[in-house]
Amino acid sequence: MSFTESGGDNSGPFLFTLAKGEVETFLVIAQATVAAVSWVAELLLVVDGRRVTQRLDDNGAPFRTSGSQDLPAYYWDGSVWSVATADD
Repeated sequence: MSFTESGGDNSGPFLFTLAKGEVETFLVIAQATVAAVSWVAELLLVVDGRRVTQRLDDNGAPFRTSGSQDLPAYYWDGSVWSVATADD
């Protein structure tokens, strides 16, 4: 997993600090071309000096991403599903 800057540059792994009670939101984009895949993400954290791994999944099950080669792609804009274009 890597971090992609807003300009599209892949900058690799990243580190940051949150103050107690502070919240951070991440946009995770999973893409597949020709296969259907199941996946989970793990955040490696340090909480009160202890190393903690936080699993991100779909209510206990892996997320699923299907290949979209030669098929239309869709995205959720927060209220409705829309067909993705080359600009999305």
